[in-house]
Amino acid sequence: MPNILRKLILATFFAVAATTASASTLIYIDFGSGLAMMPIPPSKDSLGNFWNNLTETNFLTVGSSKNLVTSTNGASGITVTVDNSFDQSGSTGTTSANTSIAGFNSTNSPNLGSDFVYVQKIGATQFKFTLSGLDSALQYKFTMFASRAGVTDAYNRSSDYTLAGATTQAVSLNASNNTTTVAATGFLSPTASKTIQFTLAKGVDNDEPNGYAYLGGMRIEIIPEPSTWLLLTIGLVVATGFRHRKSA
Repeated sequence: MPNILRKLILATFFAVAATTASASTLIYIDFGSGLAMMPIPPSKDSLGNFWNNLTETNFLTVGSSKNLVTSTNGASGITVTVDNSFDQSGSTGTTSANTSIAGFNSTNSPNLGSDFVYVQKIGATQFKFTLSGLDSALQYKFTMFASRAGVTDAYNRSSDYTLAGATTQAVSLNASNNTTTVAATGFLSPTASKTIQFTLAKGVDNDEPNGYAYLGGMRIEIIPEPSTWLLLTIGLVVATGFRHRKSA
């Protein structure tokens, strides 16, 4: 293979990858009581993001469902449905969140961190919902935030988040007085039925007597599969080579 063609393939691949990554779609979800919701479309947060609010009034009972909008208020084509309900919601989260996700920070809005939904060992023990209508040509990354502020004890309130698609990934965070930590998965592909199921449960390290586990917010990042990048790259290289031969 001529050296110039190798360079063209590499340059095109990285250009396509960079363009694809920058064009990823984001979905923001706020979980809580409904008393401290994020802005409801057509309103948006101070960063210009649109949000989905899943609360006790619209997302508690098994079978409850909601169609999600993207951060630009577009139709995502994704439906979220409750499989096992959370126990209750609370409003004792932080109003001083300062995480690596700008949308989760209190300078954007204090509402995301100040409320949450939770499970406990004497109640539902697990909160489960399914995302359906996903695209098998796309990959999905999940980032979660939760905070239980005002904690004066030494208990670990570890909350486990499990995402099950074509493969399963699990991450966790300790919600006790949390203001900075998020829990993020890698990229996941959906199942053959185009779904990914989320589960919130008490973490392995959770030693709080009631076993509380929390979820305040979630960001879903959506990008094309790496194979899609490769196909785009090959297509661009072939097209460029064809134009080069034609003009020679």
